[in-house]
Amino acid sequence: MQNTIPFPATIIKLENGIELAYGENRDQSPAWLVYGGTDDPLAPSRFKCISGTPSFISIADLVQIVGIQRLLIESFQRFNGHVPYTVIAGKHGNPCGLGISHGDPREAINKALMGNTVAVMGGEVSTNFAIGEAEAEILFNSPQSIGREKWGLDLIAAPKFSLGAVAILGKKQGRRLLSNPYLNGSPFPSNQWVITPAGADWLCQRAPSFVLTRKEVQSWSGKEMNSAQFENALIAFACCWRASSNTVALARDRMLIGLGCGQQDRIACVRLCLEQANKAGHDTHGAIFASDGFFPYAESKVIWSDDDFRVLLDEIERAKATLESSTHAIAVKVTANLSALISRMDRREGTELLIDAGCAGGIVPADGKELPNVRNLFERSGLAVGFVAPEHRGFAKH
Repeated sequence: MQNTIPFPATIIKLENGIELAYGENRDQSPAWLVYGGTDDPLAPSRFKCISGTPSFISIADLVQIVGIQRLLIESFQRFNGHVPYTVIAGKHGNPCGLGISHGDPREAINKALMGNTVAVMGGEVSTNFAIGEAEAEILFNSPQSIGREKWGLDLIAAPKFSLGAVAILGKKQGRRLLSNPYLNGSPFPSNQWVITPAGADWLCQRAPSFVLTRKEVQSWSGKEMNSAQFENALIAFACCWRASSNTVALARDRMLIGLGCGQQDRIACVRLCLEQANKAGHDTHGAIFASDGFFPYAESKVIWSDDDFRVLLDEIERAKATLESSTHAIAVKVTANLSALISRMDRREGTELLIDAGCAGGIVPADGKELPNVRNLFERSGLAVGFVAPEHRGFAKH
């Protein structure tokens, strides 16, 4: 092992930084952003604070969504040399919305905010284009269909804000507005190492550098994705490879529509991802998924017995009888109980859940003992699934 890895000083000089509004939790205050002496133009210390005082969480989340933004921009540059208008929304270190548009920045904003209208409330947003009054209005006021008047975004980062935009967005007290001209195009991070605290010690490893391109796809199950599908694959990939593992992401119509992250098994990732998409009212038919790890099994071996069918049918009949003469509260409870029973009985694998949801394809590492069966299942089902080298798993945030 080489012994020339740049290593952080064990004593941090707080005068080389700025004090933040508060810590991750208020009882962890005071907190600081300490300058690392990097030449990265998108380091958090390189952002200009136009309004508000950043907190520990807002800076931490900014770093995460800007990282996804840079990965996505690099992916598009390698894909077709054209970078679309890009908006990413984040919450507690993970993406909750991402939208792109090739012609209208306001369309990109709407796509990002409508990805998960519940999670995005109070979140952070980063764009690769300047924010004027028209864009500010969309970021400030939420549609009537959402059930809330304002999005309540905590932080907005952009290359530039007009004075009118600052006046509109500044109506929310304490909102952080940060600008950095390099958000509209910055070189992919060149740092070679990532160093993470490990108790009283440190973990050190190579920085993630994998970027999805068609050339990086080793093989396809059946036919390749068309250009529109591959754009959705890039969106799902960028979110999936930077979210808390294990993760499955879903994109459709140039926006993120579902994310199942931080789960201990692949099935739970898929279920959460599809549940988020369905709750937000998105159509999963034709969507493209990305999985940061392989699928351990292709198909479920569990077959329902006659008793299983009988239990389910009996519960459905009881639910129907109750719903015919019940209050709203009871109806909700009965429906939830029936849904829980169906969920317990549903033993489908992640592959089957994605197929049954109508997905058109996806991106997944070519790994696992069941890889031939997984590949065959996707091909039989007509999905265009691209398999990348197994060393390019997207595990993150351990």
